[in-house]
Amino acid sequence: MKNINVKLVFYRTLFSQSAASVTMGSLSAFLSKNRITNNLVLLEKNNFHSVEDVLENIDQNTIIIAKPNFKDFYQMFQLLSEIKRQNLINKIFICGPFSSLNYDSLMKESKWLDGIIIGNPEETTIELLKLLKKGAAYCNCPGGIWRNPKNGTISSYYQRKYKLKLNDLPFSSRNIEIDESGSYINIESSRGCPGKCSFCHIRDD
Repeated sequence: MKNINVKLVFYRTLFSQSAASVTMGSLSAFLSKNRITNNLVLLEKNNFHSVEDVLENIDQNTIIIAKPNFKDFYQMFQLLSEIKRQNLINKIFICGPFSSLNYDSLMKESKWLDGIIIGNPEETTIELLKLLKKGAAYCNCPGGIWRNPKNGTISSYYQRKYKLKLNDLPFSSRNIEIDESGSYINIESSRGCPGKCSFCHIRDD
């Protein structure tokens, strides 16, 4: 792959805050800093125009990295699996708290999925995309689990030793907030949470 085009796809999580995703905004800014073309795509339920944004200008140089949530992963997976079934793009990966906590079951049940980026996505994504750019069909790097396209086997998970701190990352991309009619904005000052609330899917266990 000579020219990689990355689409960062996500749903709105809560209507009481900005539609933007801090995770995907940070990843977008980090990819741009490393000169990797990318587009943030907000999926909106019952809005077919947002689906058009996912499909716009996709080809075999396109990589989708999606961030599902527990409330919308079923709808998102229907769309992504159909895109993969029709062989419209190269590879599809997912990331985010929900993916990280459920990576084993999500990977086994979603045969179309090429891999899951576990934990903080920035450094793992850069290494993953560099391997793909070099022409690797199977990218078995730390920080995620990956499917071998030849035989469908899933790699073991090896935790990544992060080198970057939060202050080393660029400010999050604000493309989504700019288009919003409200005055909400998401700010990230830390990652993870020491709490153990049973209802929360972003605990820092």
